[in-house]
Amino acid sequence: MRAVLMLGVLAATTAVAAADGARLDRTAGTAAARCALAKDAATRGDLTAAMLLADACTASDPAIRQLRRDVAAKHFGRIEIVTKPAGAEVALTGRDDLVVRGDDDVWLPPGDYTITGGGLVSTVTVPPDGRAIALLELPRTAPTGEHTLDFDDQGGGDVVIGPPPKEKHKSLLPDRYQKLLAVQGGGGELVDEVARDPDRARLGAWAGPAMTALSGDGWGGGVGMTVAALVRSHARGRFAAQVELAWARTAATRAGMAATLDAIELPVAAHARLWRGHAVAVGALAGAALDLRLDHALGDVAVDRLGAGALAGLDAELTGLPLRFELRGGLGLTTLGSAGRAWSLGASVGVLLF
Repeated sequence: MRAVLMLGVLAATTAVAAADGARLDRTAGTAAARCALAKDAATRGDLTAAMLLADACTASDPAIRQLRRDVAAKHFGRIEIVTKPAGAEVALTGRDDLVVRGDDDVWLPPGDYTITGGGLVSTVTVPPDGRAIALLELPRTAPTGEHTLDFDDQGGGDVVIGPPPKEKHKSLLPDRYQKLLAVQGGGGELVDEVARDPDRARLGAWAGPAMTALSGDGWGGGVGMTVAALVRSHARGRFAAQVELAWARTAATRAGMAATLDAIELPVAAHARLWRGHAVAVGALAGAALDLRLDHALGDVAVDRLGAGALAGLDAELTGLPLRFELRGGLGLTTLGSAGRAWSLGASVGVLLF
């Protein structure tokens, strides 16, 4: 009974010490004490500290399951810290209350962070719902103590004048982390090919058919075509800006006769990510477009050379392949003479260049 009571007092003392400003260490104390500290940090809203200690709890613990849902809802990303030697202690700027070591995963809100150790600095950017990898190869320290050098009469080897020969050293990183994107003072940000930043800027092209219809009396629809190049900014949170340059063909019929109208379009849209899974990301876009019509007439109906329209759609991007699919609707804000306003609904397939 006394042993159980003493263990309870020890756990309570550890929790109180953490609350009083002691640094949180995921290797110190018992698993039960660390789990209690993780739950306490989650209750206080410190999701970073809670996630650092959460491995001391069981995965089925309701509090830990709620913690992971909260982290996902806030779109935290994680920094995977790699040090040589492995397990070396480093410092995370702004979180002096945490003991952080090599091989730790630190969950943080999206943004830029600095990790220091051994006089080296590594700056990394944590994307929403993504990850970054920080590398710090700490300098070796010479062992302390007294040493004796023995200069006997046997002489030495050959004297070589010049720099020492180059030696190829094996990388300290696992194979999946061999791509070093940035190095600053011996550290840097690493990202493997599979885990590229899902919110990175996009450059691509797409093409597809579009069903078109006109609101004017006596006019029927047809099947047109659109080909476009797109540029999308790096996403901030869920949102990004997107600009396209497109060639579009509007098809229509009247009195059994087919007619087409070609135009150069400049769509500008806001893009929002709705959902992202392991294999696909789904988003929505909405915006407006300026039209420069290359034809003076649609059939025998004169049209203005300049026009405008609105657009909205859904798209899906594969995370493992540079492919995107889109379903988009459009509405002409200006009329095509007596042909009325143009409506369109198109599907397309695109390729992302990066």
